[in-house]
Amino acid sequence: MTSQAGKSEAVRPEPETALDVTPLLLEVWRTNMRAKRDGASESVMLACERMLDTCRDLGIRYETYVGQPFDENLRVDVVEHTPADGPRKISACLTPGVFVNGTLVRKAQVTTSGEKSE
Repeated sequence: MTSQAGKSEAVRPEPETALDVTPLLLEVWRTNMRAKRDGASESVMLACERMLDTCRDLGIRYETYVGQPFDENLRVDVVEHTPADGPRKISACLTPGVFVNGTLVRKAQVTTSGEKSE
């Protein structure tokens, strides 16, 4: 779709059709994480950021929840839990949650941990 100013307008997908793009977003997220970890060139990092920006422009975003306090009502799949006496937090994200236009279409897979009392 083209606007009168000649710019291309993003068409936002409906949540039920967004499952088709979920694997793409997850691969972009994984590529971005690897690029950061491995110290990729500035051009690779810029390309990753542009892909993520395009997804956001389309209403598609991800959430890792890392560092947030764990809440039983949080809509995530806990893959691994380290027993703890105190409050738990989300310590790692295996795959992020995917949202389309604010609607969760795929739960994040996370690990949780907390502090043990001695």
